[in-house]
Order: sequence, then structure tokens, then C-alpha cells
Amino acid sequence: MDSIIGYGGVTRDHNGNYMLGFTGPTANCDENFSITYVVLHCLSLCSNLNYMNVVVEVASYFDYHSLNSKEDKVCSSALFYIRRDIRNLLSILNNSFSVILEEGNACSQSIARWGFSLNAMTEILVPILPFKVKGLLRLNQIGLSYVTS
Repeated sequence: MDSIIGYGGVTRDHNGNYMLGFTGPTANCDENFSITYVVLHCLSLCSNLNYMNVVVEVASYFDYHSLNSKEDKVCSSALFYIRRDIRNLLSILNNSFSVILEEGNACSQSIARWGFSLNAMTEILVPILPFKVKGLLRLNQIGLSYVTS
């Protein structure tokens, strides 16, 4: 029996202003699968909104180098197709990856915890952002460190 976990992502502009977020549940408890899916969804959002210069922040356990690998050594066919779609989006976007400590991404973690309780993926506009996430976004925007709880 699969366990359900939440995933979440945040998109911000070049000044750190919140643009759009999303969250939802997944029955696949594999962290690599979940973070790969989040990367795909973020890149898709940016492409659809014509944001062509993209910096993707990922946790240190995410193997973003595998996205450029000629040999895709994955067992899951779903993960194979997600990575293929990411490669296609990366080919049309000006992009870079920034690796951050998992604890450093409190905004996405908070949104992911919220997604655990939802029935489907939900896009999050500013008016429905949880108060805690709004505060974390402000701290991040002005360059102050914060600690997750």
C-alpha cells in the first residue's frame, strides 16, 4: 500500500516576488519522483507564462545531473517520461540549477505539507497563501535566513 505525501513548488520573479505556487498529494512516496515532478511542473508554468530565464532551486538530494545524462537509468517509466519532458523544456529555457539545503527551502516544505491534505494539485494565488508562507517569502526576499519548524 502506498503512502501519501505532499509536494509543492514556488515560482518567484527576478526580485524574489511570489508569482505562483502549487501543491498537491502524491501516492508515490519516492522523494526523487516527487521533486522531479515538481521541477517539471515549475518549468511548465514558466514556459506557459513566457518566463524564459529560470533558476531552479533543488534540494541537495535531487540528482539534476541525471537530466543531462545520455543513459537514463531509471526503473520507473513514469519517471523516464517526466525527465524527458524536463529535458525538452530545458532546451527552450535559459536555465540554471541552484542546489540548496533541504532545510533552506521552508516555503516549498510548508506548501508541500499543505498539499498532503488536498485531493488534487492546486495552484496557489497570493490571496490564499498561508500566513506562514507569506512570512517566509518576505524573509527570503530581503535575504534573511530562517529556520524551519
